[in-house]
Amino acid sequence: MVSQADEEIMNANLARMANDNTSLGRMSRVMAYSMKINEMKELTNKLQAWVGLVNYHFLDAEKKLRKLRNEARPYEEEMDETAIEGLLDCRGLDSTTGTKNEKLQRLLYQVDYFYNDH
Repeated sequence: MVSQADEEIMNANLARMANDNTSLGRMSRVMAYSMKINEMKELTNKLQAWVGLVNYHFLDAEKKLRKLRNEARPYEEEMDETAIEGLLDCRGLDSTTGTKNEKLQRLLYQVDYFYNDH
């Protein structure tokens, strides 16, 4: 398990690398986005399990999910079609049809649909 301090250092280093206008910077942006998507998916699963239970765990997770979603938005433009298809495939979603934007929207729908109900 990674400590909170180690996680903050890791995130800061990744953010610093992501600001570089190089291929490494671009890969870092894709990695950061993918990590945020994975974390959002995990939180979404927890929230779905807690639907109907109004407790501080639910509220904390929802707040964190909203924060992650906002943090991920700047990386959306960096995602190339191959990266999007890989994320769609690993989540069992259709990666064969649609434009890059349509594929990205299918991927992000997993998180965004939650807000329509809450």
